[in-house]
Amino acid sequence: MEDDPGLVRGLSLAGTTSLVMGAMIVFFKAAVMIQQVGSPWLVLAARTVAGLLSLAGALTYAELGAMLPRAGGEYVFLRAAYGDLIGFLNGWMSFVVMASGNAALGVGCVSFLPDLVTP
Repeated sequence: MEDDPGLVRGLSLAGTTSLVMGAMIVFFKAAVMIQQVGSPWLVLAARTVAGLLSLAGALTYAELGAMLPRAGGEYVFLRAAYGDLIGFLNGWMSFVVMASGNAALGVGCVSFLPDLVTP
């Protein structure tokens, strides 16, 4: 199967930054974080560190994707490094963890829903 000649396999800095920022969803309000920490600078520092770690993870996955250009994501990477069993177990673990993660996303969305609908 040939690649689509119109498909550009590349991301610009702006596109990559948008992908990373879009994946970093913040569920807690800044006021609550500042109350707990005591300083807005510490909150900004924590978010900056988290952003840099997310960027490092995204660049790592980009490098792995370039080295192993096959469909399957983490399964392909883990299978190549550790064998079929580890890749399979990671797939099942992701299934179980994602189910609970989706439940947490639902709870987070519902908890902030009154702020959106109340005038």
